[in-house]
Amino acid sequence: MELDRRLLLAHCAAHALSIAAGLLVVVPMALNGSAFKGRCALFSSGYWRTDDREERTGQPGEVAHLVVQEWGPPAACQFATFVGIFTVLYGAAQSWRSLFYLHGRHDE
Repeated sequence: MELDRRLLLAHCAAHALSIAAGLLVVVPMALNGSAFKGRCALFSSGYWRTDDREERTGQPGEVAHLVVQEWGPPAACQFATFVGIFTVLYGAAQSWRSLFYLHGRHDE
């Protein structure tokens, strides 16, 4: 009986980790979508360009910024977001189910 409880606890912990992993995907993808106005930064191509700041502002130094030549396909970001959301939802459901069985609130 004790082994069953340990296995259920390990199962619940594994699904809790899958929730955390899914959130590690979903949150940056959401921030990426809002920061780049819906364009996908995954698989995009570009280069860094440095400009002389003194010409524009009068202060010495250089300013580097990213110039994107081609944005990545939207399907790349949509797929990663879908998988992340699915992982969070599935992990939450399975973790709840494991906790339900762990506390013994079920019929044998």
